[in-house]
This record gives sequence, structure tokens and C-alpha cells, in this order.
Amino acid sequence: MVSNTHLFRQSTFPFLILKPLPSCARIVLDMKCKLATLLMLLLATPLLAGETYTGKCVGVHDGDTISVMKAGVAVKIRLEGIDCPELGQDFGTRAKQFTSGMVFGKDVQVKEYNLDMYGRMVARVYVEGKDLCLELVKVGLAWHYKRYSSDPVLADAEVEARKAKAGLWSMPNPVPPWGSIGSCIGGWGRPDLPALPYWCGTPWVAVERMTDLTLESRQ
Repeated sequence: MVSNTHLFRQSTFPFLILKPLPSCARIVLDMKCKLATLLMLLLATPLLAGETYTGKCVGVHDGDTISVMKAGVAVKIRLEGIDCPELGQDFGTRAKQFTSGMVFGKDVQVKEYNLDMYGRMVARVYVEGKDLCLELVKVGLAWHYKRYSSDPVLADAEVEARKAKAGLWSMPNPVPPWGSIGSCIGGWGRPDLPALPYWCGTPWVAVERMTDLTLESRQ
């Protein structure tokens, strides 16, 4: 039996089969949990962000996520202003290798900005006088994440990388992480679409129908 139909705008993804929608009471409770968690992160951000410090890079998780020691604790850092291909995408492994070569095992300078929704510190990282974010964009291993950054230096670097067909720009139509099927949960991989309802691990069923995307729950 199909119920709770919600109409969204056109999507680029043909099918996305997910789990059933929970009861209304469960939805409301889980929404409150999510909102409470987000509020705590937002309130904590002014206390945790804004510092600049030097620490040793002890982990590279992918092209744009690393771990740096701070006061004896490994802090997970999401590089600010850029987005690298995911490990399962073209040039994703290359991006991770590039980042590892630049910073792993080295002392780096971290300029903190804020916490992201996953609790990672968003920051710029510098090593031997070089901006890691900028270097990744220059060699075509990262997009300038314009949705969250208006940095003109990163924007210009992406333009030059495109002209030179460097890295991912050597492909005719490189797909950014926010446009890949793996990024659908929580936003369809489309910044212009509303976030997919996804409460405490209970997503919906998505079905593509010509020009409209219909979200349905199945009982």
C-alpha cells in the first residue's frame, strides 16, 4: 500500500530504493533529536572555532578530510572552501594521495572556521608556506565549493585548472561529489533541491517519474 506522497522538483536520479517511512510519532521524535543535536553544535561553534594552531597531521581520510593533533587529541578537519572527489569517484584516490604527500606526518598550521554538521572542524591548512586547499584546486583535484565559499583566489584557481584540463578537468563532464549518487541522502546530491527527509537512519522510497520526483512510503 502506498501513502504519504510528497512531490519534489525534477531529479537527475532514476531510482533510489530505500527503507519504509516510520510512524508519525517516530518522525516527530526523531526530528526533535536531530534539531537538538544541531542546536548544540551551533551553540558550541563559537567556543570551539576561530583558533590558529600548529599540529602534526596524523591521518588523511580522503582528499579534503584529515586529522591533526591539537592538545594531545586528533581533531578531524574538513578543508574549507573546496570539495574533492569521493574515493569511489574518478580522481578520488589521486586527491587523497596528493593530500597525503603534502601533509601526512608533517607539522601543519590550522586556521579554524567552524564545525560542520558532522562535528568536523572546517579549517584552512597550511604546510611549508602553501595553502593545501588552493594546491588541490590548482592541480584539478578539487572543486571550489562555491555554495559555501566566495574566496576569489580559489575561484580563479579553478578557472585556470579548467583551462589547463588539469586532473578531473581532463574528463569531459566531471561529476562533483554533491552530484553523485552516493551523496543523495540528505539532499539528492542537488544543492537546489530540499534535503531528503532522513531521520535517525529511516529514509524514504524515491521513484523517478518523467519530470517529477515522487517520494513515497510503503507499508
